[in-house]
Amino acid sequence: MKCTWAPLEKPWSNVVARYCVFVSRHPWPFIIIPMILCICLSSGVFMHFRIVRGVHYLYSPLNAPWKTEEAVFGENWANDDIHYHPAKDFMRRRGVYMIITAKDKGSILRKEHARQFLKVLEYIGSHNLTSKTGRKYSYKDICLHFQNECFSNSHGRLIADIFARGDEDHFNITYPKWASRYATEKIDVMRLLGNVSFNSNGYVNGASAWMILYQLKKFDENVGELSKEFENAIAAEIENGTLSAPLLNIYYFHSATFDQELAKEQDRIIPKFSITFCVLIVFSVLTTFTVKWVNLPGVKVNQKRRKFLVIDWVLSKPLLGIVGVISTLMAIISATGMLLLCGVTFVDMCTVMPFLSLTIGIDDTFLMLAAWHETNRLHSVEERVETAMRHAAVSISITTLTDCIAFLIGASAPLPAVMFFCYYSSAAIFFIFLYCMTVFVATLSLQGRIEEQERNSLTLRDTINLKEHFLEDVPTKKLLFHMGTHVHVLPEAGNNNDVNFVDVHNPKKEQDHRMWYQRFFEDKFGPFISKPWMTAIFFGLYIVYASFAIYGISNLVIGFDLINVVQKSTSPRAFLTARNSFFPMDSKIVDIAVMKPPNMAARKQREEFFFALQEFETTWCSSGRNSTDFWYFSFQDYMKGLGFDDDIWNAMLDDEESFVSNLGGFLMANDKYSYDVLRDENGTTKAFRLATRVTNVATDSDMYKCATTMRHAINTVTFEI
Repeated sequence: MKCTWAPLEKPWSNVVARYCVFVSRHPWPFIIIPMILCICLSSGVFMHFRIVRGVHYLYSPLNAPWKTEEAVFGENWANDDIHYHPAKDFMRRRGVYMIITAKDKGSILRKEHARQFLKVLEYIGSHNLTSKTGRKYSYKDICLHFQNECFSNSHGRLIADIFARGDEDHFNITYPKWASRYATEKIDVMRLLGNVSFNSNGYVNGASAWMILYQLKKFDENVGELSKEFENAIAAEIENGTLSAPLLNIYYFHSATFDQELAKEQDRIIPKFSITFCVLIVFSVLTTFTVKWVNLPGVKVNQKRRKFLVIDWVLSKPLLGIVGVISTLMAIISATGMLLLCGVTFVDMCTVMPFLSLTIGIDDTFLMLAAWHETNRLHSVEERVETAMRHAAVSISITTLTDCIAFLIGASAPLPAVMFFCYYSSAAIFFIFLYCMTVFVATLSLQGRIEEQERNSLTLRDTINLKEHFLEDVPTKKLLFHMGTHVHVLPEAGNNNDVNFVDVHNPKKEQDHRMWYQRFFEDKFGPFISKPWMTAIFFGLYIVYASFAIYGISNLVIGFDLINVVQKSTSPRAFLTARNSFFPMDSKIVDIAVMKPPNMAARKQREEFFFALQEFETTWCSSGRNSTDFWYFSFQDYMKGLGFDDDIWNAMLDDEESFVSNLGGFLMANDKYSYDVLRDENGTTKAFRLATRVTNVATDSDMYKCATTMRHAINTVTFEI
């Protein structure tokens, strides 16, 4: 029994060859129709082109649990501009966040530094701006209100004023929280000051950074637009130095920073695409020239004629190089337009697709052109196209198929950025193949007829045979721009690149008509690389390469750090770096929503909930009960502060009416927790939330593992967390 390898190759090559012969006989329809198709599909680009951004959307799995969880918090606790607390929902609301450090890297609580910080607060709070529509506004017009006042970082202003006056020894500021008689709630110093130092009594006497925020309205359309402009205006003033302080560094981050950074990256990429396109045009044209050595008339060195390189305008195909790049560009436009017409989202990562597509298109172009140069010039154009495409088209078909399959498999990834990039790349590769088999083959056949007529492939004018012996009578201009190799029909003639091709003027002299790169690789590089000692060297280099590859894979870190979205040497990048350095715990808070809450006045349900809470607090990444910020614990402290002992507290817990009544009073007296508990009109709790801190989560991968652990810890409870 005989085993047949690649059984589809020969049938497919026959089909492709016959098709290409048909194209060579009727080239113009295969040029015009694809151009019309490209123009029609390009309408999708003009009508529907819009880049969808959003770091959390693009680089998170479509079915990521956190998206549902985040929606719960957004829809229940951050769904308007009325209910607001400065310590809650930091990143769920629109706002500008700032970290301020001393330029000399010293304490920002020194007198003069504190005074300049107060000036920064005053400037932002009272600075008047003009909107795009000409409306005058300030922060007070768009700020969120807390306790019926515009939130203006009064807690930071209070502490800064104390140090600016030199009164820190009289106020004894504690850490992480400070109970001031000038504030209704304890001030969370840990979120306000970073890298805090203490005096001998354990009170705050220095810090390396302030972190302040200006949270803005967004649910009213007109005011929301002003909030966007405020973010950008403050960022611009920090960048250009208008908002500055001689002794302070000011770093900012706002709600649209990630999206704006992605947009800036796109603005940096688009000019590079234009440059890449031009470079590839030049490269494609230059590498399609065939050059020959000739003796120019009247040029002698030491009584010997000196040889010069002259372009063979018959064999050169500069137009095909241009057509190869243009057909690839047509494929990119067609693929993008078609998918946009089909409603496929275009994301930032898709802007990389043209660079990938251009390289694939140029590769296919030169593969087909090289196959053409391998054919026998004595054959007709149809025969040469058939011979060339039997080899080249099969190779292109295989690479196109494998590339498309690879990208379609990649499109199964749950990340939208990767998924949509793969869709657009796969479509572009398909159109590259389509236009190669139509536009390029048709243009190749037209150029083949010009070559058959021994005319200049660019100007279509007649050429002078490079083998003529009477070049002395030819003007230099014609020698440079109208020379070409003519072929004569001889019985022993081989193909265009036959090493033993016979010179018509000297039949006894063997001529080498291979392309220059063929001679280099066949005569120089091939024998050199095949030497035994070279084989040993490259085998050793491969072992080294494989070792580095294995080492790299073993140290592969899975995860995505959002800080890498922001360009280096920018204020937002400095903000994120400073936040990780000075406020590491600020990003390590886990919010917990209980949507089908237990009745905390019912012992059994209460015990079941505390069992679930204990599961949270005892995971490998939890900071424990002391880090849990829960209204229930504060409610207990509140009742004890009113003089109720443990017996009265325990009795109230089992009396639902008393529990609900006293809870209402507690929530009215504590703004921080009043919004944590969502109640019906009859006072029944329909949902509540709490927060806890995590530890041992230095990377995003660690945070993912921690979140997974916590989700598994609550699978057994009956209420929804």
